[in-house]
Amino acid sequence: MKHVKKKFIVRKQITASALEVIESHTPNEEDNLFVKELIESNKFNAFIQTTDGELFQAFKYKFENNTYLVPEMDASVLYFEMGRTFLKRTKDSKKKFLASIKQTPNLPLQSANCFFEVFAHASICIPFLHNSVECFINNYIPIDYEFVEINKREKKETWNKMAIQFDWTYEDKIKLIMPDISKQKYHEMFQTNYSYLTSLKT
Repeated sequence: MKHVKKKFIVRKQITASALEVIESHTPNEEDNLFVKELIESNKFNAFIQTTDGELFQAFKYKFENNTYLVPEMDASVLYFEMGRTFLKRTKDSKKKFLASIKQTPNLPLQSANCFFEVFAHASICIPFLHNSVECFINNYIPIDYEFVEINKREKKETWNKMAIQFDWTYEDKIKLIMPDISKQKYHEMFQTNYSYLTSLKT
């Protein structure tokens, strides 16, 4: 399998002038204490600075009484990688299952464990692939985006990004929100792929 390109929640290049200000400051004991208190609290978003002058948003991970900062990956990439990994496992376990049936056609119970493996892998693969697509759509929606529609009571209703993310269905986001933002009807342009996606979900 090809490697998935890593994508982070926040990844910003620091300007040369800003980097110069940061590097010119030498932290004192009071600064170090303040940073330590922030890390132990839940009131901040952590950032990791690289030697190349890039900032990455990170999350706190506590292990054995120590707190570590881990770069926060984009969820759509994580979901896709999980789905892709278990798609390969589903295909491999399916081959194993079919081979088992052919070898012992009169003893189907011996193939039961192989079938359970296929089912387990597919049950993980499909939701993660769907989640990766929906997460990508949610990320694609601009922060200040609003969708206006006339509801069943013939009243104008306005939906912002947050409401669309949590309240709209996967299908409606593809059929209504994506075309409104991109001016492209992907569910019509790629009907076969869209039908396959929706059939898997059901």
